[in-house]
Amino acid sequence: RQGVVLTDGSILSGTIHEFSGKGIKFRSTSLGQLSFKTNEIAAIYFSPGFLIEDIKGPSSKEKAIAVMKNGRSREGEFLAGTISSVAFRTDKGLEKISTEDLLYVSFSQVTGKGRVILRNGDHIGSRITWQGDHFETGISSNKKVRLSINTLKEVWF
Repeated sequence: RQGVVLTDGSILSGTIHEFSGKGIKFRSTSLGQLSFKTNEIAAIYFSPGFLIEDIKGPSSKEKAIAVMKNGRSREGEFLAGTISSVAFRTDKGLEKISTEDLLYVSFSQVTGKGRVILRNGDHIGSRITWQGDHFETGISSNKKVRLSINTLKEVWF
């Protein structure tokens, strides 16, 4: 299971189509096709075995951290990624890391917390507005989404 963790605390599962140092194109299982700039992304995950509180942020905005399933990590400049690997420039030179070995790649700290939990397990970190049998929310900076109340599992106020 792959997905993204946004800086607002949203956790979205889905399929990563392409990503680079500029951002990500992503198909969310709950929200459809989305794209995010790197500054909106706290982490891209390749395995669900971590807690949002455990995401390590890089030492500077120009760097990212790759955290492997074995607990080791690499910090450097994130260059690009595919479904099968990511490329970093570290002080040891260029490194290619298989996504099968990765837990996540972190770009920044998470500043928010998911307030709404959907039935599929996704978390939405933004405020919601009720509209009859639907609700609207913003994902990250300005992406508005409208979902049926039937997609909700929990709401935290």
